[in-house]
Amino acid sequence: MVRTLILMILTCGMVSCSTPTASKKETAPDTGADQPFFDQNTVSLLSLNSDAEKALEDWTAMKNLLSNLETLPNVKQNSLAFQLKTLSEEVLEIKTNKLSEPFNQPSIISRFKVIKTFVLKAHLTDASLHSSAQFKENITELLNAYNAFVNQLNVVVKETINTDTIIDF
Repeated sequence: MVRTLILMILTCGMVSCSTPTASKKETAPDTGADQPFFDQNTVSLLSLNSDAEKALEDWTAMKNLLSNLETLPNVKQNSLAFQLKTLSEEVLEIKTNKLSEPFNQPSIISRFKVIKTFVLKAHLTDASLHSSAQFKENITELLNAYNAFVNQLNVVVKETINTDTIIDF
């Protein structure tokens, strides 16, 4: 029994002290920090039509928010937290009780509140969870809310222009 114990100790010592036959090259793990957060085909974003862009000329806070939301799919992993902080500040800056016509409508206000909810939810998520599937799903929902908001802005502006044209006759 003593011989077996000594033999096991010597074997363990030899195995642990031996040099590996193939040299292992140590490389830093690829964290993907400089990679875009989303794949290119995740969500296709709608854009404002020319009439809606003209109507938003005086609403600079909303123009800034929409332009930053448009860049969100292309944001790199290492700057995602900063982008979400910027978006949350812009969302909190917009007051829905002070909207000008034609945007002071329940359909616009409710869709903006959905965007606000998703932006704040994403911003308050711990940075260590930014690579999780649930977080990516939340950002996808935010981008879908953006699409719904932009679509509604286009519809409201188009309806306003059609109403103005009918009244002019």
